[in-house]
Amino acid sequence: MADALLTHLANVLSSRRARSLDAPGVNPAAVLLLIYPKNGSYYIHMQKRARHLDQHAGEACFPGGSPEADDRDLLDTALREAHEEEAIRPGDVTVLGRLNDTPTRTGYSIKVFVGTIPHPYDFKPNPREVEEVVEVPLKALQNPANWREEARWRQDGVSASYAYAFGPHIIYGATANIIREFLEVIEVIDGVNGNRGA
Repeated sequence: MADALLTHLANVLSSRRARSLDAPGVNPAAVLLLIYPKNGSYYIHMQKRARHLDQHAGEACFPGGSPEADDRDLLDTALREAHEEEAIRPGDVTVLGRLNDTPTRTGYSIKVFVGTIPHPYDFKPNPREVEEVVEVPLKALQNPANWREEARWRQDGVSASYAYAFGPHIIYGATANIIREFLEVIEVIDGVNGNRGA
């Protein structure tokens, strides 16, 4: 892998132990966070879910979903879902590592696999599942002007939730939490390199 940022990212992810939330009664799921260079900058690959879906309709998210019987593991799940949803071929994905498992309010634990693909790429969104491919510049996610934070009172205290704005899209919930952790990893790399990831 010739790209310096992606090489550093793989090294940082391999040097840390991703937290696992596997437990009885927790529903497993997996997503694929893809980062790749495009037009001199780095982009994060996302999608807008189709509006007719029963769950999370119209939300911005990463390719992924729940495991099926033929999946060998949750990485297989993430790669299969990315192929079903956008025709991203598993053989085109270079897996760089994992982030921490991310819980959802609906009882899922999401395993987050970070990877890269060659670009340009011929994404073919499946209209039954994906309304729009959303390529988000890394710089847009790093820009504090696009950050949103809300504090909510709960019985056990104050809970903070994070969101990111990009054009007409508001990225929130578990997806925003995944992005927040990913940006923290990128900040580690930027701190070593003395830049902001292009």
